[in-house]
Amino acid sequence: MILVAGLCAVSFAPISIAQEPTISLESRHESGASMNLGTITFDGTTYILPTSFAATLGENHQIAYNPAPGYSFVRWEIVATGTPASYVGDPNAKATYVHLDSSTTLRAVYTGSGQGVVGGEFVSVNKPAVFAPYLALLGLVAAFTLIAVVFKKKTTG
Repeated sequence: MILVAGLCAVSFAPISIAQEPTISLESRHESGASMNLGTITFDGTTYILPTSFAATLGENHQIAYNPAPGYSFVRWEIVATGTPASYVGDPNAKATYVHLDSSTTLRAVYTGSGQGVVGGEFVSVNKPAVFAPYLALLGLVAAFTLIAVVFKKKTTG
C-alpha cells in the first residue's frame, strides 16, 4: 500500500506473523460417553489430556496411549490437520509414531467402563457401590413415609 501525503510517499509491506506448529492431544471413548481419560506419551514425555504444545514438523514422533484402569486402546485418529496432512504410522497400534507435516489434533480412542481418572484421582464408573448412599437415603424416606401414613390412619380412624 502506498500513501501519499503532500510530497511524501510512504510504502508499507505486509507483515507476516508466523505461528509455531502445534500438536494437540486428546482421547475419547469410542461411544463418545467420556473424553480425555488416560494419558498420551509423546516423544518420551507423558501428558495429561487434553493438551497442546509446539512440535517439530517433518519428523516422526513416538506416541503411546496409556489408558485409565478398566479401559483399553482402540485406535488413533487425526481429528484436524493442516496441509500437507499429518499421519499415524499404525493407527491400530497402542504405541506407534505420528508424522507431523502441519499443526495437528491427535486423538486416542478407547473402550471399556472401568475406573476413570478425574483430577488425578481414580473414580469408579458404572459400579453399584456408587449408588449405595442414594439407595440408603431412598430407603429412609420410604420408611418415614410409611410410618407417617400408618400414624395418620391410627389418629383419624
